[in-house]
Amino acid sequence: MGVDAGLRYQPARGRWLVGANVGLTGSSTCYGGEWVVSTWRRVSGSVWGRYNEPHYGLQIDLAAVRLVYGDMGARLDCRRHFGEVTVGVYGLFTDGEMNGGFHFALPIPGTKRGKRRAVRFRLPEYFAHEYRARHGGSYGDELLGYSYEVRPDENGSRGYDAPDFVKKEILRIVTK
Repeated sequence: MGVDAGLRYQPARGRWLVGANVGLTGSSTCYGGEWVVSTWRRVSGSVWGRYNEPHYGLQIDLAAVRLVYGDMGARLDCRRHFGEVTVGVYGLFTDGEMNGGFHFALPIPGTKRGKRRAVRFRLPEYFAHEYRARHGGSYGDELLGYSYEVRPDENGSRGYDAPDFVKKEILRIVTK
Protein backbone atom coordinates (compact mmCIF):
# COMPACT_ATOMS: atom_id res chain seq x y z
CA MET A 1 0.00 0.00 0.00
CA GLY A 2 1.16 3.53 -0.51
CA VAL A 3 0.87 6.82 -2.29
CA ASP A 4 2.52 8.05 -5.46
CA ALA A 5 2.74 11.46 -7.12
CA GLY A 6 4.18 12.27 -10.50
CA LEU A 7 4.80 15.17 -12.86
CA ARG A 8 5.58 15.15 -16.55
CA TYR A 9 6.27 17.74 -19.22
CA GLN A 10 5.87 17.19 -22.95
CA PRO A 11 6.81 19.95 -25.41
CA ALA A 12 4.44 20.75 -28.30
CA ARG A 13 6.11 18.46 -30.87
CA GLY A 14 5.80 15.55 -28.48
CA ARG A 15 8.91 13.52 -29.28
CA TRP A 16 10.53 14.28 -25.93
CA LEU A 17 8.97 13.82 -22.53
CA VAL A 18 10.50 14.34 -19.08
CA GLY A 19 9.10 13.55 -15.68
CA ALA A 20 9.58 12.68 -12.05
CA ASN A 21 7.68 10.73 -9.45
CA VAL A 22 7.95 9.99 -5.75
CA GLY A 23 6.22 7.31 -3.71
CA LEU A 24 5.80 6.26 -0.12
CA THR A 25 5.17 2.54 0.47
CA GLY A 26 4.17 0.30 3.37
CA SER A 27 2.73 -3.18 3.64
CA SER A 28 -0.67 -4.49 4.60
CA THR A 29 -0.91 -8.27 5.05
CA CYS A 30 -2.77 -10.93 6.96
CA TYR A 31 -0.62 -13.15 9.23
CA GLY A 32 -2.28 -15.98 11.14
CA GLY A 33 -5.75 -14.50 10.92
CA GLU A 34 -4.56 -11.06 12.07
CA TRP A 35 -4.32 -7.97 9.86
CA VAL A 36 -0.86 -6.36 10.12
CA VAL A 37 -0.14 -2.88 8.73
CA SER A 38 3.41 -1.50 8.65
CA THR A 39 4.45 2.13 8.84
CA TRP A 40 4.86 3.92 5.52
CA ARG A 41 8.60 4.41 5.50
CA ARG A 42 9.87 3.14 2.16
CA VAL A 43 10.50 6.15 -0.08
CA SER A 44 11.01 5.54 -3.79
CA GLY A 45 11.07 7.73 -6.85
CA SER A 46 12.54 8.46 -10.23
CA VAL A 47 13.57 11.18 -12.64
CA TRP A 48 13.17 10.09 -16.24
CA GLY A 49 13.28 11.12 -19.87
CA ARG A 50 11.61 9.63 -22.93
CA TYR A 51 12.21 9.91 -26.66
CA ASN A 52 9.56 8.77 -29.16
CA GLU A 53 11.07 7.79 -32.50
CA PRO A 54 8.22 8.15 -35.05
CA HIS A 55 9.42 6.08 -38.03
CA TYR A 56 9.63 2.72 -36.22
CA GLY A 57 7.25 3.52 -33.36
CA LEU A 58 10.05 3.21 -30.80
CA GLN A 59 9.85 4.58 -27.28
CA ILE A 60 13.15 4.89 -25.42
CA ASP A 61 13.06 5.65 -21.67
CA LEU A 62 16.00 6.38 -19.39
CA ALA A 63 15.44 6.79 -15.64
CA ALA A 64 17.46 7.40 -12.49
CA VAL A 65 15.57 5.46 -9.81
CA ARG A 66 15.38 4.87 -6.08
CA LEU A 67 13.55 1.57 -5.63
CA VAL A 68 11.34 0.27 -2.83
CA TYR A 69 14.10 -1.31 -0.71
CA GLY A 70 16.36 1.77 -0.96
CA ASP A 71 18.68 0.70 -3.77
CA MET A 72 19.64 3.37 -6.29
CA GLY A 73 20.18 2.79 -9.98
CA ALA A 74 19.35 3.45 -13.59
CA ARG A 75 16.91 1.79 -15.97
CA LEU A 76 16.85 1.84 -19.78
CA ASP A 77 13.71 0.67 -21.63
CA CYS A 78 13.23 0.29 -25.37
CA ARG A 79 9.68 -0.45 -26.59
CA ARG A 80 8.19 -0.84 -30.03
CA HIS A 81 4.53 -0.08 -30.63
CA PHE A 82 2.58 -2.05 -33.24
CA GLY A 83 -0.85 -0.41 -33.09
CA GLU A 84 -2.23 -1.53 -29.72
CA VAL A 85 0.48 -4.17 -29.13
CA THR A 86 3.70 -3.17 -27.39
CA VAL A 87 6.87 -5.24 -26.94
CA GLY A 88 10.16 -4.19 -25.40
CA VAL A 89 13.34 -4.96 -23.52
CA TYR A 90 14.93 -3.28 -20.53
CA GLY A 91 18.15 -3.17 -18.56
CA LEU A 92 18.49 -2.24 -14.89
CA PHE A 93 21.69 -1.32 -13.07
CA THR A 94 21.31 -1.00 -9.29
CA ASP A 95 23.83 -1.07 -6.43
CA GLY A 96 26.57 -2.53 -8.63
CA GLU A 97 24.39 -5.30 -10.07
CA MET A 98 22.91 -5.59 -13.57
CA ASN A 99 19.64 -7.18 -14.59
CA GLY A 100 17.27 -7.04 -17.54
CA GLY A 101 14.34 -8.65 -19.22
CA PHE A 102 11.45 -8.04 -21.56
CA HIS A 103 7.89 -6.79 -21.35
CA PHE A 104 4.83 -6.76 -23.54
CA ALA A 105 1.22 -5.57 -23.53
CA LEU A 106 -1.49 -7.24 -25.65
CA PRO A 107 -5.05 -5.95 -26.00
CA ILE A 108 -7.76 -8.33 -24.82
CA PRO A 109 -10.75 -8.39 -27.17
CA GLY A 110 -14.26 -8.08 -25.82
CA THR A 111 -13.57 -5.41 -23.22
CA LYS A 112 -16.38 -3.08 -24.29
CA ARG A 113 -19.00 -2.42 -21.63
CA GLY A 114 -22.35 -3.96 -22.22
CA LYS A 115 -25.81 -2.67 -21.37
CA ARG A 116 -26.47 -1.40 -17.86
CA ARG A 117 -26.98 -4.22 -15.42
CA ALA A 118 -26.88 -4.48 -11.65
CA VAL A 119 -23.66 -6.54 -11.81
CA ARG A 120 -21.15 -6.51 -14.66
CA PHE A 121 -18.02 -8.56 -15.12
CA ARG A 122 -15.34 -7.03 -17.27
CA LEU A 123 -11.96 -8.19 -18.50
CA PRO A 124 -8.97 -5.85 -18.28
CA GLU A 125 -8.20 -3.93 -21.47
CA TYR A 126 -4.66 -5.35 -21.78
CA PHE A 127 -2.67 -8.36 -20.74
CA ALA A 128 0.67 -6.90 -19.62
CA HIS A 129 3.69 -8.82 -18.38
CA GLU A 130 7.28 -8.00 -17.43
CA TYR A 131 9.90 -10.73 -17.14
CA ARG A 132 12.90 -10.13 -14.88
CA ALA A 133 15.99 -12.21 -15.60
CA ARG A 134 17.27 -12.51 -12.04
CA HIS A 135 20.55 -14.03 -11.14
CA GLY A 136 21.91 -15.28 -7.84
CA GLY A 137 24.12 -13.54 -5.34
CA SER A 138 23.35 -10.18 -3.82
CA TYR A 139 20.68 -9.28 -6.41
CA GLY A 140 18.29 -11.88 -5.04
CA ASP A 141 19.48 -11.87 -1.43
CA GLU A 142 19.22 -8.09 -0.92
CA LEU A 143 15.93 -7.63 -2.86
CA LEU A 144 17.48 -5.26 -5.40
CA GLY A 145 15.46 -3.88 -8.29
CA TYR A 146 11.98 -4.03 -6.76
CA SER A 147 9.48 -1.38 -7.75
CA TYR A 148 5.76 -1.31 -7.13
CA GLU A 149 2.82 -1.05 -9.49
CA VAL A 150 0.87 2.17 -9.13
CA ARG A 151 -2.14 0.91 -11.07
CA PRO A 152 -2.87 -2.68 -12.09
CA ASP A 153 -3.83 -1.56 -15.62
CA GLU A 154 -0.61 0.41 -16.20
CA ASN A 155 1.34 -0.94 -19.17
CA GLY A 156 3.46 0.11 -22.14
CA SER A 157 0.55 0.39 -24.60
CA ARG A 158 -2.09 2.25 -22.68
CA GLY A 159 -1.57 5.98 -22.74
CA TYR A 160 1.05 5.95 -25.50
CA ASP A 161 0.07 9.23 -27.12
CA ALA A 162 3.09 10.40 -29.10
CA PRO A 163 1.64 12.82 -31.72
CA ASP A 164 3.53 11.27 -34.66
CA PHE A 165 2.30 7.79 -33.69
CA VAL A 166 -1.31 8.92 -33.25
CA LYS A 167 -1.24 10.71 -36.63
CA LYS A 168 0.18 7.59 -38.33
CA GLU A 169 -2.51 5.36 -36.76
CA ILE A 170 -5.33 7.73 -37.76
CA LEU A 171 -4.07 7.86 -41.35
CA ARG A 172 -3.81 4.05 -41.41
CA ILE A 173 -7.44 3.70 -40.26
CA VAL A 174 -8.79 6.43 -42.59
CA THR A 175 -7.06 5.08 -45.71
CA LYS A 176 -8.37 1.51 -45.30
